[in-house]
Amino acid sequence: MMAFAGTYRMKLRSSEYRYMLQSAGTGERCGRQGSSAERHLAIGGAFGGNAGLRRNRSPFVYDCIVINLVLALLLTSVCFAFEPLKPTKKDKCPVCGMFVAKYPNFLAQIAFKDGSYAIFDGPKDMFKYYMKLPVYNASKKKEDIVAVYVTDYYSLKPIDGLKAIYVAGSDVMGPMGRELVPFEKEDDATEFMADHDGKTRLRFNEVTTDLLTRLDSF
Repeated sequence: MMAFAGTYRMKLRSSEYRYMLQSAGTGERCGRQGSSAERHLAIGGAFGGNAGLRRNRSPFVYDCIVINLVLALLLTSVCFAFEPLKPTKKDKCPVCGMFVAKYPNFLAQIAFKDGSYAIFDGPKDMFKYYMKLPVYNASKKKEDIVAVYVTDYYSLKPIDGLKAIYVAGSDVMGPMGRELVPFEKEDDATEFMADHDGKTRLRFNEVTTDLLTRLDSF
C-alpha cells in the first residue's frame, strides 16, 4: 500500500499539506491556489472525467487523490473484523471428531486470514490443534491465524481467546473430561477457583503440551 502511494512524487508545501488534511475526503481546497471555479474544475475532472485534468495536470492533484484512496483502504482494513461463528450441526472438532454444536458452553474457534476456520468442543482441543497445527492442518501456519475465540464460563459469550484467563485442575468437566475453563475477568476466575477447586490460572501463552497431557490423564 505504501509502495503504491510512493510511486507519486509528493511536492507539497507544509501549508498545502495541512490544508489538504483538513478537507480530506471532501474534495474542498484540494488544489493549488486559484479561483474556486478552477479548483472545482481540477478536482471534478479528476474524479468525473478528463476535462479537468487537461486543464490542470498539477502533481498536487494526483497526490491528493492517491492519499484519499490510501486513507480509505486503511479505514476499511481497520474496520474489518473476524467475528465468532455459530457452528452448524455438521461442524466437527478436528481433534476429537465430535459434533461441536452439542456443546455450546465450551465452544472454541480459530479463524484464519483466508476466511476459513476450525471449531472445537472445548479449549483443550483448541490448544492441541494450535500447538500441533502442521499435524491437524498442514496447509496452515500460525501466522495465518487472525482470531481465537473461547466461551466465557459464566457469561457463555465468546471472548478473545488470546486474552482470556484459563483455570486448570478444577472439578468442572468439559466434553472431553478435564478442561481449561476460560474467563474474561480476573475476578470471575478467582471466584471459580474458590468454588470449584481450581489449581492453576494461566494465560494463553502459558498453556503447555505437558499441561494438556496431564489434564487428559485424570
